[in-house]
Amino acid sequence: MRKQGRCVPDRFRWFPHGPFKTVFEYSEQEAAKLVEAAGRGYQIGKLILVSHCPPRNTEVDRVSGGEHIGSTAVRAFVEKRQPALVVSGHVHEAQGTDMLGPTILVNTGPAQRGHYAHITLGDDITVKFARLF
Repeated sequence: MRKQGRCVPDRFRWFPHGPFKTVFEYSEQEAAKLVEAAGRGYQIGKLILVSHCPPRNTEVDRVSGGEHIGSTAVRAFVEKRQPALVVSGHVHEAQGTDMLGPTILVNTGPAQRGHYAHITLGDDITVKFARLF
């Protein structure tokens, strides 16, 4: 992939095109292929998706100005496959949880500021947010 005069290997492209125009972006079509391939063979409700970018138009993809910058491909995947849990980041100011159908969405918050989420899986899924520093 060539962007801004730099060659970026596929393994380093992490999230869909956004307002920041970084070199590590891929198209929504590429994102759809990646998540669909990752989800093949799993039953509804028996999958956990860890994605840099959260699903679009949720509480965990909203920047401070109110704009949603999540992935439409991730959202379509969640609506179709209904994973039990989606863990994401990307939108630092949107740390928190939301639901998309039966799927629990978690934005862990910015690791660079010590934020993380402690997630317990069992009959229920519990989420507690904490900071290292």
